Amino acid sequence: MSRTVTTPPAAEPITIERARRHLRVDQTVEDDDIKDWIAAARQFVEAVTEHALMAQTWTEALNAMPTALELRGGNVRQVAAVRYVDAGGDERTVAPALYEAVLDEKPPMLRLAPGAAWPAGRRWRVEYHVGYPDADSVPRPLVSAVLLILADLFENRGAQMPANLQDNPAFSNLVFSYSRIRP
Repeated sequence: MSRTVTTPPAAEPITIERARRHLRVDQTVEDDDIKDWIAAARQFVEAVTEHALMAQTWTEALNAMPTALELRGGNVRQVAAVRYVDAGGDERTVAPALYEAVLDEKPPMLRLAPGAAWPAGRRWRVEYHVGYPDADSVPRPLVSAVLLILADLFENRGAQMPANLQDNPAFSNLVFSYSRIRP
């Protein structure tokens, strides 16, 4: 099983203005770098927690379809499509009546509907929408984690860091309850 981001977020959880205030930067000359670091910090937090911050689309690729599949991403909003390759090599879309998306559970699940069976197929893909609809909806601990990573990237942009970013106790505490797999 592998997961890819098929539609990246259109916005970031923090604005360039908020980032400049956090970094105590008054000029705009470094804005392009800061924007890149904001995206990198968000991606790092998402990778550590497997929790999407901003609205985006993820695709899970599987060789076989189980009767129940845990959907990663934290705030799963909708299953867009379940697809597979049939015996003839054609891609098909599974009728939504064959499955149910149980998104209010922790973790969210995609389940085979009662009495249904998956079609004979291979190379399955489940496409679903994750993340929060806007920056104001992102939980504050995750925004703070992005800001911590952003500051580390800004302060250590030219030097090799003495410790792994995840070794920061404040970061670990902020993301703990959002992490899929906890230590």
